[in-house]
Amino acid sequence: MGPANNGCSGERRPYNFIYEKLVSAPDDIVGMIAYSLYKKEKVEYIRNFATQYGMAPEEQDLQSFHVSSNTQARLSGYRVQAKEIAREFLEIALEEKVEEIESQLLADFQLTQIGSDLRELRKFRPAVIQGFVSSWLFAASIGLVVLLSALARLGPKDVVIEVGRLFNLEIRDSKPATGIKSQPGK
Repeated sequence: MGPANNGCSGERRPYNFIYEKLVSAPDDIVGMIAYSLYKKEKVEYIRNFATQYGMAPEEQDLQSFHVSSNTQARLSGYRVQAKEIAREFLEIALEEKVEEIESQLLADFQLTQIGSDLRELRKFRPAVIQGFVSSWLFAASIGLVVLLSALARLGPKDVVIEVGRLFNLEIRDSKPATGIKSQPGK
């Protein structure tokens, strides 16, 4: 630790190189989290000191904290804690992202399924109409076959009479009636 100017007064105070010990590169996130853990611990130390002694610690009062926090074991401890925090953060972020992706996939699937169902429904209507028309055509062709076979067997006049009876219609015979009685008074 070399002397440095604290920038507030003309005093010189020792510089703590813990940042350089914990953060190895500008993108070292784990090191930055470790450094923030160190700073949190230092703030707690200062608050506890002030509560216990009724005043803020002076530089020599912080010396014991600096010595204990700069051991290799303590520096490793900060990094281990930082890795755990980063891991937990990533797990939470990944869980949220997975839920978001699952939700989006489900919504996309439902939209796709609805679209597929609509396409099937569009195919269904013509199929129903086609089935209806073909059923009527089949029934009409069966009726025509029956009618033609009856015409061939009985003759047109008898077929018309039979159809009339089937539908309870009175059909008069085209032959003049014989033995018509005249009504009295006429």
